[in-house]
Amino acid sequence: MLVSIKYPGDFPLKGWDKGIFDIRVTGMFRRKYVDICTLQVCRKQIKLEDALESQLQADLRELHCVNFSENPSEILDELRSKIGEYVGVEVHRSYRLPLLTIAGWLAIGLVIAGLGWGVSKVFDQIETQKRERIEQSALDTVIPLAPYRPSAIVGPTMVSDSESPKILDASVTTTSPAKAIHQFANAITESGKKFDVVVTVTPSSD
Repeated sequence: MLVSIKYPGDFPLKGWDKGIFDIRVTGMFRRKYVDICTLQVCRKQIKLEDALESQLQADLRELHCVNFSENPSEILDELRSKIGEYVGVEVHRSYRLPLLTIAGWLAIGLVIAGLGWGVSKVFDQIETQKRERIEQSALDTVIPLAPYRPSAIVGPTMVSDSESPKILDASVTTTSPAKAIHQFANAITESGKKFDVVVTVTPSSD
């Protein structure tokens, strides 16, 4: 149990002596049991010796070296105030964590965050590689048609689109259209002639 001590304005101890007094009182709560011998030393430090044993001293003696967990809640609820009354101070429960504890938790949090980021990056790389393999597999299955042989054209008559010679007719569904177009381009052999090239890329409905 962490506690803090509030000292009265006329508390007689200063400096070193006050620091030792603080350690003695708070140390009991860290050890989780009442030490009547330590409390009597604290009383002597601030000149609170009794001629006869008081009822409070007798009660605290009953709790000597008894772990806090073995005491009923009625005792634990008033233990801090009773010990404070016995040594002339106020003892309050402290909810402040030691600086080392806070730093430790921060370090753990940063390590966990770093591991989470690293795992996320690994999974992202795996998904990217998987997607690239699927797309490459799809591109590898694209088989361009054999070049059409142009038929003779008589006079100035225009040839319809259905009669136009084609050297490539292919389609593919992919998330990398630029790569697909590059694959199509590699499938075309250069002949030195002029060709009309039409590229249409539209969102897939799949």
